[in-house]
Amino acid sequence: MNEPYEMHGTYIPDQPEEKKLTWNTLLVRTYIIYRQRFWTFFCIGLPAGLVAYLTSQFQHALIGQMSLAGWLPAFRSSSFWGVALLIMFVKNGVFWLISMFFFAAIASNVITNQYHDACSLSDLYSAARARLGAVLAVGVITWVLMFLGRLLLRTSLIPFLQHFWHYPNNLTLTLMFVVPFLIPFGLLSRFGLAIPELMADSSRSAGQALRSSLKKTENWEPFFMMFLAKSAIIGYVIYWLAQLGFNELWQRTNISGTAFDWITWAFYICLAAMLESPLFIAFSILYCETASKPEESQAAIAG
Repeated sequence: MNEPYEMHGTYIPDQPEEKKLTWNTLLVRTYIIYRQRFWTFFCIGLPAGLVAYLTSQFQHALIGQMSLAGWLPAFRSSSFWGVALLIMFVKNGVFWLISMFFFAAIASNVITNQYHDACSLSDLYSAARARLGAVLAVGVITWVLMFLGRLLLRTSLIPFLQHFWHYPNNLTLTLMFVVPFLIPFGLLSRFGLAIPELMADSSRSAGQALRSSLKKTENWEPFFMMFLAKSAIIGYVIYWLAQLGFNELWQRTNISGTAFDWITWAFYICLAAMLESPLFIAFSILYCETASKPEESQAAIAG
């Protein structure tokens, strides 16, 4: 092989092959950042969890008052299911929007630490508040798609579920609860980079961020479905163990019902603050990866 000085023209040394982001790399980097900044992410999650809890209490009280006042249709009336779907759409949609705001704060922290100095704990939600309109727009669009996707899937599963309804088994329960959530979420993960992009670029609109995310996330749907399923399994195991602990607490102590309720809800708020962050961190890392490589239109998944 010729030496550099023997070649005609400019010598260009061999460039090391750039590594592509894989499932395993993204997973490892997600939990490294999560561990390093655990208390920051936890502090971000606590206000969102508290707002979600207070919202749920308000919703239960409001629905109860509407029922007592006779404003809700009877169970067997023709309008019952329409009103029930509307209540479900609004009720769960509020929690979805709270999660979007939480996502924006997480993404802002990850991106800020990626490109600039770390933001202070007193300013964790400032970037999310500054882009509140765009964040809510992305949240509304994705929630409508999520709700319609779940509704269509459950409707398509009704004949199968009716066949096995009187003898439910694990397959039936999986189809009824897991599939109508995981499949729409996997498809909607294509829009998962929209929130980090809004946090990174104040000039981007919600529509631009959604279209950009759609281009950069092809083939990543299975990864985020796996990520969500993993988080759900971990959350269920922790919830099951917590229920055992709370039962022991109730049986073995003289704690009052009010104090018991406060303890359980405080635990669940903290649990939500801890478990929801890694998914948002993964989306933010993927955004940083694609944003730092403008020549690539999409990231590659592991083989």
